[in-house]
Amino acid sequence: MNTLRRTVGFITLSVACLVLIASEATAQCQNPVGDINSSGKTDVVDVQCGILTALWVLSGPIGPSPDCIGIAPLVADVSCDGNINVVDVQLIIKIGIGDTLSVDIDANQNLCPDACENADDQCGNGLCVGAAGETCVTCPTDCGLCAGGCCEEHTNPGCNNPDVQDCVCNADPFCCEVSWDANCVAGVDLHVCGTCQEDTGCCTGHSTPGCGIPACEDCVCSLEPFCCEVAWDAECVFVVAGACEGACPCAKDNACCKPHGVPGCNDSNIEACVCNLEPICCFGPWNSACVDIAKTDCLLTCDENLNCCAPSAIPGCAQPNCQNCVCAVDSLCCAVAWDNECVQIAGSTCGVTCGCGFTDDCCTIHPTPGCDDTDCESCVCGHDELCCTTLWDEGCVGLGYTDCVLSCGCPPPVSDCCTTATQQPGCNSEGLCQECVCKLDPNCCNIAWDEECVVLANAACTTACACPESDNACCLPHAAPGCGAPLCADCICRNDDFCCTVTWDESCVAKGGAECAPLCGCAPTAAPCCTPRTTPGCDSSTCTQCVCAADPFCCEVAWAGSCVTLAAETCGAECGCTSSNCCSLPSNTPGCLSPDCSGCVCANDPYCCAVAFDSVCVNQANSSCGVACGCFTGNICCNLTNTTGGCGDDACEPCVCNIDPFCCTTAWTQDCVQLANEPCQFACSCNPGPVDCCIGGSTPGCNNPGCESCVCDLDPFCCSAAWDEVCVEEATLDCPAACGCNF
Repeated sequence: MNTLRRTVGFITLSVACLVLIASEATAQCQNPVGDINSSGKTDVVDVQCGILTALWVLSGPIGPSPDCIGIAPLVADVSCDGNINVVDVQLIIKIGIGDTLSVDIDANQNLCPDACENADDQCGNGLCVGAAGETCVTCPTDCGLCAGGCCEEHTNPGCNNPDVQDCVCNADPFCCEVSWDANCVAGVDLHVCGTCQEDTGCCTGHSTPGCGIPACEDCVCSLEPFCCEVAWDAECVFVVAGACEGACPCAKDNACCKPHGVPGCNDSNIEACVCNLEPICCFGPWNSACVDIAKTDCLLTCDENLNCCAPSAIPGCAQPNCQNCVCAVDSLCCAVAWDNECVQIAGSTCGVTCGCGFTDDCCTIHPTPGCDDTDCESCVCGHDELCCTTLWDEGCVGLGYTDCVLSCGCPPPVSDCCTTATQQPGCNSEGLCQECVCKLDPNCCNIAWDEECVVLANAACTTACACPESDNACCLPHAAPGCGAPLCADCICRNDDFCCTVTWDESCVAKGGAECAPLCGCAPTAAPCCTPRTTPGCDSSTCTQCVCAADPFCCEVAWAGSCVTLAAETCGAECGCTSSNCCSLPSNTPGCLSPDCSGCVCANDPYCCAVAFDSVCVNQANSSCGVACGCFTGNICCNLTNTTGGCGDDACEPCVCNIDPFCCTTAWTQDCVQLANEPCQFACSCNPGPVDCCIGGSTPGCNNPGCESCVCDLDPFCCSAAWDEVCVEEATLDCPAACGCNF
């Protein structure tokens, strides 16, 4: 028997004589009508709930409403007459069994009483009327709380905490009008509406004061005390990204085309356009929504294929060998963007590796199939068809001087690893020699096996390359001081010159297999936890356990750079490894927190990215890489040069460029810096304080006490008269460790 019809029999005596009369309406129809328990359908459960609700109303009502009611008791007023009684129960029964309503109360036969359709829309009447603009945001009493947590992205508007929801939507109405997206989740912490992120760092907003990095806190809170007294909110993050960028380690991989965890991106024009449309992109994380705006509304072109031969706003390109070759010449190509300068390098210096603008010579490796001589091509591809379908690699060239030498006429390469330099990359070892040498200098396998590669083979990779023992091999003890690989020798002698001034003994070789292994290639003698290498694990079991719990790769394959990062950032207490903020804090791990700064410093001193970013590296960050590192706090016009012209100061530029137009049209050279200091010192607001040790000027002394002491011990004139070009040369050549100047 039909359950609904059994229920009808149960209440027949109660409803048989009732006349359906609609009084003044107070509500509108549910969808579906009669769905009292909000299950999405009208059935026997709603009939039973309607009976319970009517009895509860008739009783007073006394006590709480029936538990079966989905939103509010008024949803049971199906007739919209302002009362809940058996009239409503009978309507629910009819709708539940699929029957029609009387035309006297439902003229258009749409199963909604006419009185309901003519009712005023009122929030609080127990009915969620979407057509009247009622939603979980505008009328939670009728529609219920919004679905979805406030700390989770979802496609519907609002979230399940009204207080947090209202706070976020006051700042970003999109969150309550369209959807609760990533910006809304970020806004919970950013606008101090609640707490979603455990991260209380300096680069994102949160509801607690301070950010845990003293140098950053000092800078930000000197400008905005609120940030250290009440909450580290959006305004504090804005100061981090602006005035305190140098003190706060937030400058990570921030390409406009890629989502990242810090505000803004690396193109000021794109950043301004996006943040004008969506301000949170400059206060909170630059997430996928910001990237989409950059592409659709700000005309940003992101080359997803990362063609090495075409410019892109994203750093790096799709061919690893080409990328390594180009970035060895210009590190910014892998840190900032693959721009036109990177493409030029790919087509010139790295033309062989990248195949950009390179001819299809049969005797030369190139990334396209086939070659420019049909006879040679036919012979080679007869032996290896991939040479004509995929790319013309070293195997194809090899056939050109062996099996197909009569057709191709390619000369065999002279590639003895230990004795002869060539214009071809790599050498004739079975791999061990190339692996050792090219780990120290990738250009040897990407561009050419030149004289420097031969030196490395003999001095640093003697065993791997099977070179005859020499009296200057870095990985073998010998009586003479120093060794034949400059980078290895500089690393080992950096903090103790015994090995480079007295003798190269077993202790020197031991360093070459421990902390200096990345630059020396000697057999491992130790496994320090703060230096990357190709073997798994490190000397400290406590550190190893902590790091490998986060990334098993470090104990299964190799203690790579990512493992050292974990040792410093996640397991600092267990490992004793530290990170450098680039500008003031040295560390015992490679690189610093800014990729741009690391790229600039390490282009001059590879030790800083291979072994540790020590005090010498910090000095270089401040002196030679001030712009890339954001360390410099003085007037740029008075101290730093550039290759684009002008210095960004509307008062200073006219004074200097009236004297020398070249400074504004071509480049702001050292001559322009000197003009800014004299005679334009007032227009340029130049500080008459010490000059940059690596640039020089007309006043005595310089801005680095250690460098100043070293140079003036050699040449007192530099501290008594003027720090001129001779002093700069002495700082560069005679005091490199103290001064950190570029050669």
